[in-house]
Amino acid sequence: MHRNAAAVTEAGRALGLDVHVVEYSAEGARTALDAAAAIGVDVGQIVKSLVFAVGDPDDRSHGEPVVALVCGDDQLDEASLAKAAGVVAAWRIDAKAVREATGFAVGGIPPFGHATPMRVFADRRLGRFDEVWAAAGTPSHVFAVEVTALVERTGAIWAEVARVTEAPGLAAPAPARAPASATLAVTHPRPSGRDVLGTVPMTARPPQLSALPSVTARGLAFAAILLGGLMGGLLTYGVRKVMTAKTTGTSLGLWTVAGAVGTAFGVGVLATLVLRAMGEWRALNRPEDSSTVLGTS
Repeated sequence: MHRNAAAVTEAGRALGLDVHVVEYSAEGARTALDAAAAIGVDVGQIVKSLVFAVGDPDDRSHGEPVVALVCGDDQLDEASLAKAAGVVAAWRIDAKAVREATGFAVGGIPPFGHATPMRVFADRRLGRFDEVWAAAGTPSHVFAVEVTALVERTGAIWAEVARVTEAPGLAAPAPARAPASATLAVTHPRPSGRDVLGTVPMTARPPQLSALPSVTARGLAFAAILLGGLMGGLLTYGVRKVMTAKTTGTSLGLWTVAGAVGTAFGVGVLATLVLRAMGEWRALNRPEDSSTVLGTS
């Protein structure tokens, strides 16, 4: 079991909730509709754990992070959340701040087990269902929980914090529910191509790490590899020339080529690590798509 899913299971046990995690395919679910179709439930039964800040909009650095539990077919209403929290305003915080507050990345935030204690508000429309499905720490892991038990054990406050985005009955019909032990497959549009290493298809990468560094950064990395190979070849040629006192010959040529290839390879490995770090940083700090399941409005 993924360590995040295991942590959520333990947190649920501490609250008296029996959490049984179901794992999707490696891609996970991009939208609430994807998750609902894979599980075989109404899209409203996919509960999104949304982390927003509330407080004084003129002093956002001291905003209080809170969690809003909202149905998958609804969107959070910031004014309503602020009213429920008894403050002036509520606003979205970036993915880095969400991770710091919860310990989880956007897209896999569970309704409990967070890194810091936070007030939890449950939208009243969740009461339409006896059971809902929530993220278990990653976009690929979910678990079912009774709404009443979830609200009681997390100390959530019932409030009207969401606005309806779809008329009842417009959600796509769900297939027959899969057994809890089954591995669920989710299909949805994802970026094509491969990651910065050129070996792992981007469709197999978690959505929060699917962004690549800019074209300029990749161009500079490629130029650095070429320049490194050129410098390595020239340096090897000079050293070999001094050692053999020759200016031509097969041995001198082979050493020069080996030096160029070796240096280019070393620079390439370093550039790849830098590009990967840049890509993950860009993905972590990019504005989140409002369609992301279980983690945004």
